[in-house]
Amino acid sequence: MVNISTWKELYDAFVIQNTLDSEYNLVDNIDIKTDDPTTWPWVSKDLLGTAAARIKINGNGHRIGSKKKPLTEPLFINLGYADIDNLQVFTAINDDIGIYSVAGAIAGHAANCSFSKITVSGRISAAEADYCGGVAGEAVSCEFISCANNADLTNNHADAYAAGIAGAATTGALYSCKNTGDIEGTNAGGITGLTVSSRVISCQNSGLLNESAAFTSTLAGISAIVQESSEILDNINSGYIGTDKSTAVYLSGGIIGSISSAAAGTFITVSNNVNICTVFGYSAGGIIGYVDSEVYGTINITQNDDLGDVTAIAIAGGIIGGEYSRPANSYVANNRVCANKIETTDTTGGNMGGLIGTISTSVTYPKEVSNNYVRIKNLLGSTSITHWMIGLNGGAEDIFSDNYYDDADSTTTPSPIDCTASELCGDPIDPDAHTLPVGDSLSNCMRAVWDETDCGTTGQSSA
Repeated sequence: MVNISTWKELYDAFVIQNTLDSEYNLVDNIDIKTDDPTTWPWVSKDLLGTAAARIKINGNGHRIGSKKKPLTEPLFINLGYADIDNLQVFTAINDDIGIYSVAGAIAGHAANCSFSKITVSGRISAAEADYCGGVAGEAVSCEFISCANNADLTNNHADAYAAGIAGAATTGALYSCKNTGDIEGTNAGGITGLTVSSRVISCQNSGLLNESAAFTSTLAGISAIVQESSEILDNINSGYIGTDKSTAVYLSGGIIGSISSAAAGTFITVSNNVNICTVFGYSAGGIIGYVDSEVYGTINITQNDDLGDVTAIAIAGGIIGGEYSRPANSYVANNRVCANKIETTDTTGGNMGGLIGTISTSVTYPKEVSNNYVRIKNLLGSTSITHWMIGLNGGAEDIFSDNYYDDADSTTTPSPIDCTASELCGDPIDPDAHTLPVGDSLSNCMRAVWDETDCGTTGQSSA
């Protein structure tokens, strides 16, 4: 074991690497010394273990860097077969000229690693990076447990991915992680930018997600883009998604921005998530912004709650903004919407629904959309196709059953409900407190309030 208590010892261990060891132990906070040319600047190196000989770094709650003197490069550029536990890092990465294609406070690229109780503070700007994350830029077969990002991230690069924890997570898992940092990027999520065959469970975001001014963007409180067999479960978003002043084409969701591809035989489950903040976008949904045409696997969207308003340029839905296509054996069931407004702003036309903004192609599964509840004060749109359940339905009528809306005749323009969303559903949550319960406990809390107020059961529609 190598004990590390000074900046020089840290530099010798991870930059000079005269002697690699299997375990490193921080025994004190590490203050960065920028006045010593033999140890500054930091030069990110690889730290690679093997499946048979993993490397362990014990932070013991200590920090590397400080607010005044942060680390200006990733701790490692490539990290493999390593376990990092209980470490704080202050970062100020500024790689707008593209030195690295990946950027993260701990690792640019990580494979077969575990990160537990990692806390990142500061800022990361990586305009040319393909993957940018608070903890790791790109993570393959990695596990993140109880990690927190407080750093602001900027990653305005075409087809790039940015997020508070991992810019991209492939065949991995993230549990009980939290982001409070503001993130701006083309595909930006509070927890992951890209989720491929991975699990994101009991995580929360309270940071602001901003679209790129230069590129088409996809934004979400939890994961910007989800692909292949993935599970997005028990998460909560309380951060604003997008800006209502933008005219950019972008997809936004309180939990997921877009489900963009899933091969036949794959399963994507989006369940028991809660959004309580406003979502803006071109196609925007309280839970999911858009489901793409390249989805051939099974998608189950169940027991999600949206309490946030949704404002879209063209397509708006309380649960899902737009659906181009979905396999016949998928469900949208037992979801609830309780918001002040769902609206579109395009005066030339748009599609808006209390549950789903648009379904564009026929699907025939008889229980496709069932047992969903919608309670909204206003559906607003100048010339939009509007319905309390589905704005524009290209699907077969028999896919709907036992869906409920509040106080509106399905054949006429809905009457506004003369009370606020808070009065409808109660408001036991302070979004600014940053002490929100996550996952099952919060969702059950919301559902209990719904049950007490009989939310969404005063009208019934088959469409």
